Amino acid sequence: MKIFILLALLTLFASCNKTNKTEDKVTNKKVKETVKSVEKNKVKKKTNHNSVKRTNLFNEFKAPEFALKNTTGDTVKLSDYKGKIVLIDFWGTWCPPCRRMIPVLSSFVNKCSKEGVVLLGIHSAGNSPGPAAIDDFAGKMGVNYTMLLGTRENESAYGVKSFPTLLLIGRDGIVKKKFVGTHKLSEIRKYVRAEMDKK
Repeated sequence: MKIFILLALLTLFASCNKTNKTEDKVTNKKVKETVKSVEKNKVKKKTNHNSVKRTNLFNEFKAPEFALKNTTGDTVKLSDYKGKIVLIDFWGTWCPPCRRMIPVLSSFVNKCSKEGVVLLGIHSAGNSPGPAAIDDFAGKMGVNYTMLLGTRENESAYGVKSFPTLLLIGRDGIVKKKFVGTHKLSEIRKYVRAEMDKK
C-alpha cells in the first residue's frame, strides 16, 4: 500500500513538474516576443523622429509686409516687388560674417538682377551706426543693392535671431529658404534657380 501511495505521489509530482516546465517555456517565449516588439517600436519611433526632423528643418511662411526707410530717407515696401523673387539680407556693419557675405551678394546681383531677382539689405536695428554711416560703408564695400534700415519688429516678424540671415521669397510671396551665417554663391543660386524654374 505504501508503495502504491509513493508511486502515485511521484507520478503527480512528475506531471506537475512537466506542466511547470511547459508553462515556463510559454512564459519565456511571450517575454522574448514582447521584448522584440518593444525594440521594434523603439526603432520605428527613432526612424520616424529622424524623418520628421529632416523634412521639417524649415517651414515656409507668408513674407510679412514691411515699409522701411533706405539710407536716403525714401520708404521701400516689400509689396513694391510683388511677383518678383526677392532675397533679403539681414546684416550689420559690426558683424564680420556679414561683411564677408557682401562681395558674394554683390556678385549675385551682377548675375541675377537682369533676370528679375531683387536683393535688399536690411541693417540690424541694434547697433545701427545711422543711415549716413551705413551708406558710406556700403559705398566702400562696393554694395550694388538697396540698403534699408531695419526695425526690431521687422526682424521679429521674419524670425531673425542672428546675423547674417538671408531669406529667399518666391514670386508667390512665400519665404522658401532661410540661410543663416555665410554661404557660397553657388548654394544661393541653386535655390534661386529652382524658384525661377517655377514659371
